[in-house]
Amino acid sequence: MKKSNHLSKETKRKISDKKKGEKHHQWEKPLSEEHKRKISEKMKGVNNHFYGKRHSEETIRKLSAIKKGKLVSEETRQKMSEAKKGEKNNSWKGGEVKINCKVCGKERHVKKSQIKRGHGRLCSYRCSGIWQMLHQRNQNTEIERLIEDELIKRGIPYTKQVALLGITIVDFLLAKDTVIYADGTYWHSSEKRKVRDTNQNFMLTFHGYKVFRFTENEIKKSAKECIDKVLKFIRGKSSKDY
Repeated sequence: MKKSNHLSKETKRKISDKKKGEKHHQWEKPLSEEHKRKISEKMKGVNNHFYGKRHSEETIRKLSAIKKGKLVSEETRQKMSEAKKGEKNNSWKGGEVKINCKVCGKERHVKKSQIKRGHGRLCSYRCSGIWQMLHQRNQNTEIERLIEDELIKRGIPYTKQVALLGITIVDFLLAKDTVIYADGTYWHSSEKRKVRDTNQNFMLTFHGYKVFRFTENEIKKSAKECIDKVLKFIRGKSSKDY
């Protein structure tokens, strides 16, 4: 038969007395009045030289004025202000500088910390997308090469992949105000892209540009006829540009 593991009442009492410290030496001797007084004085700060003393009314007034900033001179305030702005503190890394967006040229204020990290030189996501397109693209499409070959054959000066107005990258810019787009069927056939192209045409025309958009089929059929249309407009406008 298995024996019971229950403790007797006497054993429980002894364990309880031991935990309470009835048999411990510290519990055998209660604290004396002198000991209690020393502990009390130590907690009250008797050893602190200012214990039991009070500030005078004049001192209280000065401390209050300092907290409120009334005793700070105008010169001190100016120095503190300049230090916060970084004008007198060379270690201060804040502040803003004026820069122009690399794509649209818009002037804006940017924090120095952003410039140090290589950010802030483009004013919007749209300009950022245009910048990436300008620098990631390393070769022309087939229809762009056809247009370029025709321009070279005719001796017409041009500039490729030019960002204008911060809204678009034109494939070719002629005579500073004539724009040529070579629109591939794959990228320019969706309704969303057609609306975007129309808006770009409107904005460019509004700012004095003449826009020519040639489809892939038109260019492949005859790049010569496409450039003839451009030259007809340019010669009718001014013959001295070429």
